[in-house]
Amino acid sequence: MIKKNIPRIALKSLGVALFILILLKIDLNKLSKTLLSETKGNLPFFLFSLILLIPLLYIKVLRWRWILKDLGIRISQNDALKYYMIGLFAGAATPGQLGEFIKTVYLSKRGYPGGASFFSVLYDRIYDIIALAFIMFFGLAILSGYEKSELLLYIFASGSIIFLIFFLFSGKFRKFITFDLFKYVLPAGIKARLKEFDINKDINRYQLKRSTLAVSFLLTILAYGVVFYRYYLLLLTLNLHPPFGTWFAGVTLATFVALIPISISGIGTRDAVLIGVLRTVGISPEKAVAFSFLILLLMVFNGFVGLCVWMKNPIIPRKKIKI
Repeated sequence: MIKKNIPRIALKSLGVALFILILLKIDLNKLSKTLLSETKGNLPFFLFSLILLIPLLYIKVLRWRWILKDLGIRISQNDALKYYMIGLFAGAATPGQLGEFIKTVYLSKRGYPGGASFFSVLYDRIYDIIALAFIMFFGLAILSGYEKSELLLYIFASGSIIFLIFFLFSGKFRKFITFDLFKYVLPAGIKARLKEFDINKDINRYQLKRSTLAVSFLLTILAYGVVFYRYYLLLLTLNLHPPFGTWFAGVTLATFVALIPISISGIGTRDAVLIGVLRTVGISPEKAVAFSFLILLLMVFNGFVGLCVWMKNPIIPRKKIKI
């Protein structure tokens, strides 16, 4: 049993190994001086970035409740907030933030259908991933330079409009995106849950209304606006002022890479991406790692808040949840 788990454990340890390698190559004294000296007079920026967790949670909970309502599940704002915060803790503690599916267990324990509960979380995650992918391509287009980015931005805008039209009006396209495409990037545990469904039958059963799709997409963009503003405040905390396109592209790419389940909370992978991108505008690896460290602190803070909620509402997942 242990031998079978060795490859999986090794894969999930790649991020930590990469982080250790980065620490061995950079100047740790310079890193510590950056964190201590640059943040000394800029702590209000960091504290404000922590406070912005409140509106971020409100937006994400609003989106999730909208999806839940469309799937026939009605829960209060307080319960949804509580489960979402617990999901933040579980997500921060698991590779690829896949622990967020613990929200399914809480809903099922309250007697809600396991299928609708599971798909509400799946849709919630898919919105984040799709929106992040679009934002990442937008950032990379800016990073590529003005001459190239103008054409790339036109292609990006046209592709986005076409994608949204098909996503809103084509059930087959939504099935392809939701089930056929994402099953290749989902972990084994989530794939096993998907096999419990007759996709061709249940795609209509768990279909979302077009109004829900549109509103959820707008809420997702608004949520990412808050997320990136929090990152901007972290740059101000370190007294860093890279061009917008550079840090925007670096953060989106680092966030997207962090979704790959080879690291916990993006440790190692995020550092490597930010070092590579910020180096192009003369920012040292030590400052890039310091920026990555502050992002990690944000995630730890998010997770700690969720941990406090979880301690008051612990749960042991069932071995099998009824559909």
